Amino acid sequence: MRNHITIKDIARSLDLSYSTVSLALNDAPVVNARTRQRVQEYARSVNYRPNASARAISTGRTYLVGAVLGRFTNSFFEEIAQGIENVASQRGFDVILNTSGFGGSSEEAHLSRLVDRRIEGVICTRYSISQQGIDRLEKMEIPILLLRADACGPQTYVAVDNRLGGRLAVEHLASLGHRHILYVGYDFVHSQLREEGAREAARDFGVRLEPINVPAAVDREAAFAAVTRRAKALRDFTAVFCADDVIAVGAIQALQEIGLRVPQDISVVGFDDLRWAPLINPPLTTVHQPQISQGETAMELLIAMVEGQPVASTVLAPRLVVRGSSAPLAKRVANGRSV
Repeated sequence: MRNHITIKDIARSLDLSYSTVSLALNDAPVVNARTRQRVQEYARSVNYRPNASARAISTGRTYLVGAVLGRFTNSFFEEIAQGIENVASQRGFDVILNTSGFGGSSEEAHLSRLVDRRIEGVICTRYSISQQGIDRLEKMEIPILLLRADACGPQTYVAVDNRLGGRLAVEHLASLGHRHILYVGYDFVHSQLREEGAREAARDFGVRLEPINVPAAVDREAAFAAVTRRAKALRDFTAVFCADDVIAVGAIQALQEIGLRVPQDISVVGFDDLRWAPLINPPLTTVHQPQISQGETAMELLIAMVEGQPVASTVLAPRLVVRGSSAPLAKRVANGRSV
């Protein structure tokens, strides 16, 4: 059913003026805090929703933003989108969500549709809109918030400290006694940064870090093939650190297929902490990226940019989540099996 509750209805119910209710709903400081809370709580209780068309006419604003993310092939971008929408709904904004990215010959048409809807800002990843598309939006003075793998660039951004994440993974494995670790990565900036952090930790702890590259990100089959080849050639490593959780699944399956036990023979650590990471066998030790927080922080910063407030780019810290796929290095016996 369509919601017909209006500001006038709320004003009559609370015995307040229309202007007081309107200001309170917009969190205006001229209304005392107790009245603002009373109005906002009542509005939530009656499921009040502002009339977007009327608000646009009266304010000259649309309260509409675009979010151009990657495909929802796993829960990563889904959780970022959830964070964006969490803040948008709290702050009275609507989001046009694109999950395929733009790029190519269709980008200009996609951007034109967003501009025609009078979006007030855009959240995008480094790869979902081309540099030409970003330049176009900037020329139109539409604020842009980038979700970046690397903490750099002229645009305002939200990033995760990928170097720190790589360091956390190797520190964990080194603390368990592992001294030869494979790093299964690929040719993307975030994978390279995770490898850099892993190498720093490896030097500090006297650990050998051996890189293995696969053709693409989140490619379980490629990881399966690469780890199978390496393990069959020589089983001199005792741990595997993977650039993402999907790669880690491929690594675990490869090790199990050739008769190695995880974590008794080989420990495996992933990166991302996707929703299903605790559900695989064994549950995956991984570096947690705060995906929902990335989306929430991005939306908060974009709203501040839209409203002309000063903002600063933000780098979020990852954290290690220890589960069942990593364990202390077992002693070796003559036949190469662990005890």
